Amino acid sequence: GCEHSIIRISYPFGNPESEKDFARKTLKLVQNGYPLFSDQQFSPTYIPDLAKAIQKVIEGGLSGTFHIARTPITTPLEFGKYLVEKMRLNLEVKSGSLKDFMIGRTPKPLFGGLVPSQGFNVKSWKEAVEESVVGLK
Repeated sequence: GCEHSIIRISYPFGNPESEKDFARKTLKLVQNGYPLFSDQQFSPTYIPDLAKAIQKVIEGGLSGTFHIARTPITTPLEFGKYLVEKMRLNLEVKSGSLKDFMIGRTPKPLFGGLVPSQGFNVKSWKEAVEESVVGLK
């Protein structure tokens, strides 16, 4: 019976100063020659979107569960290729399989991704990558 707000995010990026930034981590994997998964799906959260969503929830006194992510659902491989392309880097982006990587490890979901809540998502993850690559250079 209490009012609450839950904001769910996944694979946050847009803060290149942070070691935890998904775009930064992806770029580091590519630079080190690691493959990116072609069989895992996710929807990344752009940090500026998160900030706006938090502000909207607080100022609007909204309650409920909100998914803050970009569309459409993508793969780490597609995300990495687009990131490298937009940064104009001459790097090979290798393809790998999460299924192969998980052998003997704790299972991870292949088909993830958040469906953004109404009123919180306005652009694609590709547009967010284009906005954020400046900070990664």
